[in-house]
Amino acid sequence: PTKRASRVFSYPVVYPGLTGCMEATGHPTQKNQKLLKRIISIVDESDIMLDPFAGSCTTLVAAKQLGRLFIGVEINPDYCKIGVDRLRQEELAL
Repeated sequence: PTKRASRVFSYPVVYPGLTGCMEATGHPTQKNQKLLKRIISIVDESDIMLDPFAGSCTTLVAAKQLGRLFIGVEINPDYCKIGVDRLRQEELAL
């Protein structure tokens, strides 16, 4: 029998205080950046990434690292500041 490829992406949880979790920002539902980069890389490069619940901007940071255009919306000013700081740090890293 032929083994069928899995459609499940397995990545570690991002959580503040978790050993080795350097990307944790304190947002309660932050996603794994490597997972988001994998998902974004599947989408056409000319598409614009929209994250209407940007939180600490992990999706936007991943899009920026992949050279994609992005739009983020976040209502919480504390998470907006964290996200803007992360995106600015990414500019320095390039």
